[in-house]
Amino acid sequence: FDSAKTSGRLTVQAGNNNPGTANPKKGIKINGQIEVYLNGVKIEIDDSKVLHGTVGQRDDRWAWTVWETVDLGNVTLKAGENTIEIKNINTVPDSNKNVYALVDIDCFNIFY
Repeated sequence: FDSAKTSGRLTVQAGNNNPGTANPKKGIKINGQIEVYLNGVKIEIDDSKVLHGTVGQRDDRWAWTVWETVDLGNVTLKAGENTIEIKNINTVPDSNKNVYALVDIDCFNIFY
């Protein structure tokens, strides 16, 4: 994306799918699911950045049903072209070794 400014706030709009018959979680920490890099620099995502939502069940599948926008904080931009890279890391430690994958990122937004 192109930017005329050199700083802003980064938000992500995302939804979560909680597959299988595991006990569904209503709050998923983003930093346990993805890593975000802006112009090659990793954005540190605080533990307080959580996707909330309503969990429903369809047949034997639990599904995260609410899309939510989460503010990831202030970022430094380049004047001109910028790149965002997302890595799916899928690490939610718990005693059952369950992994709740962040499957859908709708968009990232920069607010000046």
